[in-house]
Amino acid sequence: MRLTEVLLLFAALPLAMAAILSPSLPRVSARVWLLVLIAALATHLLLENVYWQIAPCYIACLLLAVVMLFSTRLTATSIRLLGVMSLLLLMASALSLLVVPKFRLPSPTG
Repeated sequence: MRLTEVLLLFAALPLAMAAILSPSLPRVSARVWLLVLIAALATHLLLENVYWQIAPCYIACLLLAVVMLFSTRLTATSIRLLGVMSLLLLMASALSLLVVPKFRLPSPTG
């Protein structure tokens, strides 16, 4: 795993855990963690290519952004469910990054 992938996973992990453990997360800290997640995602997309191995993490980031932006309109059960789904997606992404190698093919010469 590369550094930006690790940073992205570790930026999304506190939001997923907060959604599971305390669905009534204070809005200020939720917005701060959402900004950290967006910054980590932007850094990853600018410095690295998009790989299918980390696609579950992208989906988890989207779910967590929905949870943090619309937390006042969602019930506690739906927030916990989305938190569990995003945590499972983060684990799947971490596992696929560890198991499936990423390689670059040489450019065609002829």
